[in-house]
Amino acid sequence: MVNNLRVMITARDDWDDELYTQVWDMKERLLDFILGFGNGVWSEIRVVPETEAGLEAFRTLLIKGGYSAGRQPDSQTTLFQEGDECWAGFIFLNPKPNE
Repeated sequence: MVNNLRVMITARDDWDDELYTQVWDMKERLLDFILGFGNGVWSEIRVVPETEAGLEAFRTLLIKGGYSAGRQPDSQTTLFQEGDECWAGFIFLNPKPNE
């Protein structure tokens, strides 16, 4: 069993909403992630994994959901940071875990 799949997410649900930050364990909140992407809950989201395992788990989730890396950020986004992986123009993943 893989442990330590915690990620910090910073997101906004709509372009004019305030940002919020939460720490989620992917094992406990996997359904929330799936529903969030499937239902278009986030207008933008940035994910910072705590571990390499969390990074790979999140990448796997995105790939299984049909997303791919290498996109350009949407022009409205504010969460993208240099070095982030950009998925679908609104999903940003920091590829350097905080281990």
